[in-house]
Amino acid sequence: MSYEAADRESAVLLAVQASRALAAGGQADMVWGHASVRDPGGRGAWMKSAGWGLEEIDAEKIVLVSRDGAVLDSGVAEGEAPRHIEYPIHTEIMAARPEVGSVVHTHSPAANEFAALDVPLRPLDHAGSLFCYPDIPRFTLTGGLIKTEELGAALAGTLGSLAMVASAPFDNWQHNAYGLDVTFVTPPHVLLFLGSFATMIGTNLRMAGLIHRSTEPLQKRLVSLLLVVGAIGVAPLMVLIIQQTWFTNMHTASCYLAVAVAFPWWMIAWGWGSAHRWGCTIMAAIYMGVGMAAEWLLPLIPAQPKLGPVYHPVTHLVPLSFPLLLIVPAFVTDVLLQRLKQRSWAKAVWIGPAFVPVKATLVVPQQLIRSVEQILVFTLKAILLWRLLGFDHAFFSPWEAVPSRG
Repeated sequence: MSYEAADRESAVLLAVQASRALAAGGQADMVWGHASVRDPGGRGAWMKSAGWGLEEIDAEKIVLVSRDGAVLDSGVAEGEAPRHIEYPIHTEIMAARPEVGSVVHTHSPAANEFAALDVPLRPLDHAGSLFCYPDIPRFTLTGGLIKTEELGAALAGTLGSLAMVASAPFDNWQHNAYGLDVTFVTPPHVLLFLGSFATMIGTNLRMAGLIHRSTEPLQKRLVSLLLVVGAIGVAPLMVLIIQQTWFTNMHTASCYLAVAVAFPWWMIAWGWGSAHRWGCTIMAAIYMGVGMAAEWLLPLIPAQPKLGPVYHPVTHLVPLSFPLLLIVPAFVTDVLLQRLKQRSWAKAVWIGPAFVPVKATLVVPQQLIRSVEQILVFTLKAILLWRLLGFDHAFFSPWEAVPSRG
């Protein structure tokens, strides 16, 4: 974790909070396991003293351990707070990685099982894939205690550049420190979005270069790919402003300010840059198509929440919301880009003010579409349910003549 405490008190407090959070997360193993915080003065690492469980730690049980193993500071009298024998795990990693501000060593059951098996670890989701190529680093020099500087340095070298550098562990730390997310825009999510945008921008710039050097058949395919990548980028932008654009906020100024800041620059950059007449419209159509598919298909997949407390019963995957009707302002933008002959700054003067007002006129239609869509989905589910229960057509047409039994 890349964080440095401001002073002694902050370092001690962070070490206590980290220990308690690990215990609350089920990482306690009697008196073993420890979390450390880099000393702001560069003297070593603040960590819990030996002989205590993670759940028992308070400020008096935190010690400052130097790289050579000396206890330099503690909350009790000298000699009453012994250090852990595996302190080199912390001090050597911090010595090898100046950007690391905290090190955690626990005996997680899942990690223990993986360490005992000589098999590769395979990712099950996109977050896991950040750490599984080409493989999870595995320290095989010894299965014993890391109690010397040499073993600690070897362990630090094994970690390489994968230790605490991606948004997934940052997200886990955020949850341990502050609880479950109550907002979409958290620091780990923003970090993940920035990485996604950097990847998409790099991809599209690469394709733009290929478009200018390619012949016409290949150019058309590359333009299509460029617009698809641009459309994929609309979804993260929508997530970043979803709280401002929720249905209850669509009549507020913050909604239109968020729309004006988030979408025009991205859509025009790739729509106009693709040289396609309807670049912005195509991107908006792809975004809306994917959003509507999620709105209609995800509720068909059974699922139950694994985190709690959950007071509202959830039995299926829940989509975010009906996608914003961006296709209309995108169409107006494409028309203006084709018709206006002025320079780029003059086009911006016209297109910018046109994008948001057009979106504003669609608030009521979007809410109506949302209501009609919910009614249609509910009706379809009811019809399918009755069919599955075995009711025949006569049940739905009671006015039809019932055949006589004569």
